Amino acid sequence: MKLDLKKEKASTKSVKKQEKEKEKSEKKVEEYLLGWQRCKADFLNFKKAQEKILPLFAKHASEELIFSLLPVLDSFDLALAHSQDKESIKQVSQQMFSILKSHGLEEIETIDEKFNPALHESVEQIKSDKKSGEIVEVLQRGYKMHDKVIRPVRVKISA
Repeated sequence: MKLDLKKEKASTKSVKKQEKEKEKSEKKVEEYLLGWQRCKADFLNFKKAQEKILPLFAKHASEELIFSLLPVLDSFDLALAHSQDKESIKQVSQQMFSILKSHGLEEIETIDEKFNPALHESVEQIKSDKKSGEIVEVLQRGYKMHDKVIRPVRVKISA
């Protein structure tokens, strides 16, 4: 009987020890599960942020490329003004502009416009028969891309 009592006490201690180990294991499992869930949520948030950033990055990269090509369009304008063979230069210029337009480039219109500092850059004020502040002459075309002015129109305005 004494032996049975000892065995029973030892068995009870063993069961308690196993229960403590089970609790520790369950706590670790819970901790790992919570860590995994946080990591998964962080990854999903990162993925969503990347989906928003990548189009903006591509848009910005194309803006820089197109901005660097604007002097070529200016050169076409100069060539048209001073060339004998205007038709072929005009055709190439229009072809290039249509390619840039397909990527979001828009020319800022200035016909019958009043000076707007958000769109125009005044280079000179001259006397004219137009009202004060109206655009008299365009010196360099200006462009917008995705509703953002990437180069203002350089103009002369009426004094």
